[in-house]
Parts: sequence; C-alpha cells; structure tokens
Amino acid sequence: MSPILLDFSMPIVTQRLIVRPMQPGDGEQVFCEIEKSRDALYRWLPWVDSVKCQADSETTARTFYADYILRKAFHLVMCVDGQIIGGVGLSDINWTICRMNIGYWCSVEHQGRGYVTEGVNGLIDFAFEHLKAQKLLILCDSENAKSINVAERCGFILEAEALGVLDHPGNGELRLGRRYARYK
Repeated sequence: MSPILLDFSMPIVTQRLIVRPMQPGDGEQVFCEIEKSRDALYRWLPWVDSVKCQADSETTARTFYADYILRKAFHLVMCVDGQIIGGVGLSDINWTICRMNIGYWCSVEHQGRGYVTEGVNGLIDFAFEHLKAQKLLILCDSENAKSINVAERCGFILEAEALGVLDHPGNGELRLGRRYARYK
C-alpha cells in the first residue's frame, strides 16, 4: 500500500502531552520557543540557523504539514496545556524497509522535566503500531549528553559511534556522532 493511503488517529496523547502535526498557524509559537532557546539548540541542531524570523517558521510549519499529508515525514509539535514546547518527528523514512529517524527538540525553559522522553516514547509507539516501522534510529552528537540520555531512556541501543555521523551546525565540520537503534 502507498504510504499516502495510511490512516491513523492523531494526535498522540501521552500522560502530559498532546503531540500533533505541525500545521499552518504554528509558526509564531514555534518561532518564540526557538528564539528563547536559539543558542542552546543551535549547538546541536543545524536547522535552527535557517529560522531567522517568524515568516521562516510559518513557511516551515506549512511545508511540514504538507509532508505530513503526503507521508514524507512526520514533524510533530509537543504541546502542554495548548502551548507548543518543542517537537518530535520521524524523517528520512524508507518505506521499503520501514526504517525512519527520530528527531526531537525542546525549548530550554521546558527541558529537564521528561517531556522529550515522554514525547519520543509516544512517537515510538505510534511508529511501530500505525506505520509498521521495523527500525527506528536516533542520530546525535557524542557530546550531546541530553540527547544520549533520551535515546537510552527510550530503549535505544548504541549501534555505532563514528566520525561523520553528523556534521557541526554551520561549518560542516565532521563530528563524532552516535547512531542508536530500536527494533520492533
């Protein structure tokens, strides 16, 4: 079956979060959260540099919503009491073997409360149950202790640590990175 024909319920509801597709109109809230956390996020996430203004964020929200509809990627926002606090997503999807990458971010003011772990666990359940994923990957910098902790708390196993798994945001420098995997 073509992925575009996949039907499933959204949002993902966890104990404290509503995790839903990023959609038109989310750009302003997402931009505010990125602005509050820009320096901390940029250290690990190269895409932060491309979000320079609210219009960039709204353009991204609309593009991500189109990708969701087409089942090219699943860029979701994590909401607490209606406020967007970060995001989780599935990208680099290979539908032939049902392998996909998980990514995540959270504004600095909401870090350290377990929201990312909760959101990632909800996304893992969704990917295995509704998308029939066989393998999920998390790629992170070997110095990003918070991301490593999320991967390990969510039951991912370190598959590889190698130079060039990721590049350094902004300058293309090869970084020592980790590839974590979790299988159905």
